Amino acid sequence: MAGYISVKSTAMIVMILLGVEALMEVLEIVFSASQLALLDRAAAGLVSAEEADANDTRIQVLAVFKLVVLLATATFFVMWMSKAHRNLYAFGVPSNYSPGQVGWAFFIPFVNLARPYSIMKLIWQGSIPVDDKLVGRSTQIVSAWWGTWIISGFLDRISGSMAKAGTQDIESLKSATSMGIVASIVRLVAAGLAIRVVDAITKRQESCASGQVAHEFD
Repeated sequence: MAGYISVKSTAMIVMILLGVEALMEVLEIVFSASQLALLDRAAAGLVSAEEADANDTRIQVLAVFKLVVLLATATFFVMWMSKAHRNLYAFGVPSNYSPGQVGWAFFIPFVNLARPYSIMKLIWQGSIPVDDKLVGRSTQIVSAWWGTWIISGFLDRISGSMAKAGTQDIESLKSATSMGIVASIVRLVAAGLAIRVVDAITKRQESCASGQVAHEFD
């Protein structure tokens, strides 16, 4: 198809990085659960300075790795989304968003709360043969992905604020750690949904470009 650019290779990188992100969220849940147990012991005066330092180091190292993976994932995700959006023109699907608006959608304050979802919904709906009524156009999975992503961000902010407010208070640290676990669980779900969205849109676009009917992508 003229003007079509395959996004399969970029999608594969994105899904691998999202998988690594999910693995790190599992590790963070494990480390946070360990920290909760440590705080319980600390309240009873049963934690040595070495144990506390080892716990802090473990969590800090994981945070650094998470940041590196997050930056890599964000870079390739935006690349994938930009290519997928550009393919809409090859499919004859109109868009109100310019390439620049797509590329910066995640990085402009307040705009990034809604525009990435709007663009992804447009890509999802436009990435199927326009005359194929058998392929679903429901955007529920896109909505679920974006909803969990936004919720995880708010939970992160709450957890961070709680941790800063209670740096010398064990009970406050326990509450912040528990909130962090909830945020990690939500991020884990968001990563899984993101993988599903990227995979399905990529398959839809390949199907649309080849003119095949893809019932399994409902």
